[in-house]
Amino acid sequence: MLIKSTFQLDIEPALLQAYHIDIRNTLFFDIETTGFAAKTSQLYLIGAAFYREQDNSFCMMQWLNETGQEDAAILNEFLDFARPFSTLIHYNGDGFDIPYLKETAKKHNLHYSLSHTNSFDLYKQLRPCSKLLALSHIKQKNIEEFLGIQRKDKKSGGELITLYKTYLKHPCEDLQSLLLLHNAEDVAGLIRILPILAYPLACSGHYKVTRLSLEENTANLQLSLDYTLPKRVSCGKGNLLLTAHKKECTFHLPIYTGELKFFYPNYRDYYYLPLEDTAIHKSVAFYVDKEYRTQAKAATCYSKKSGLFLPQPEPVISPYFKLEYGDHITYFEITEEQLQDYEGMQSYANSLFHYLFHESSFTL
Repeated sequence: MLIKSTFQLDIEPALLQAYHIDIRNTLFFDIETTGFAAKTSQLYLIGAAFYREQDNSFCMMQWLNETGQEDAAILNEFLDFARPFSTLIHYNGDGFDIPYLKETAKKHNLHYSLSHTNSFDLYKQLRPCSKLLALSHIKQKNIEEFLGIQRKDKKSGGELITLYKTYLKHPCEDLQSLLLLHNAEDVAGLIRILPILAYPLACSGHYKVTRLSLEENTANLQLSLDYTLPKRVSCGKGNLLLTAHKKECTFHLPIYTGELKFFYPNYRDYYYLPLEDTAIHKSVAFYVDKEYRTQAKAATCYSKKSGLFLPQPEPVISPYFKLEYGDHITYFEITEEQLQDYEGMQSYANSLFHYLFHESSFTL
């Protein structure tokens, strides 16, 4: 059974275009099944939404397996309908919906005709920055709650399976409405949560460094974001703190004040002077008595520098310094030149985002 409806959303089409989504060629979809494996369960509902330019609205299409025997029929109709679209947007569809549809098509000897489409999985987009959102889970409902999106539907996917089985035995309009409502809100939710993409876009480099300011023992690296964040967020790791709101983001970093070591890479060309605790190149060491020098090793081939420094999880700004040779953390000196080096600061900010949202064995 095909159900068709039209609905308005408080999302401007321009917003989708800002995220490089071709709204006229994009189909949002979600499926409902009685289990995780297509071989042992049923496909009972497919919902899809697309933009209709003539009235600046979205149209919802739903295919319901009314008898429990129409898996092939509703899938075939959906595949025919979806074929003209170039992009499919879904939530964890790469992990579940698309493999399930392919397996169901194979089970019923249908041609799966959507392999040419671009797959855009919102779940995969959000997963790298889940720590920034500070959510216990990043299911679609969690994202909707984070954004303050209210649902009429209160049923879980598991409860809907029981409801569908009851519907097959005792078909009625009330049960059908509940089944359709859950799926319709899942599909509409795919469009409503699109502003959440501002977070992974920020983490992936859609910003410009605007300032590096110093106050007491903290440096503030300020960024201007290309996309507006729907909600204020903060995230920390070790002594690094990130705060972000609307189109502004700031890294709060500890300033190291004191002495650090610069390690020369070609230690075989250096002597280490134990009394002075420094290394010098062999070309200028001829005047030092042999008893006061020794062949440098990688861990002793350094000179020292005093000043103000910022930690970096990877050596993106040179010259870089360390406390000891084997340390993961490196530092760069805060100089007037560095304060004006926005290109270098951009690379530095990229490394801080990577450090925050990827596993590492050390903390700044």
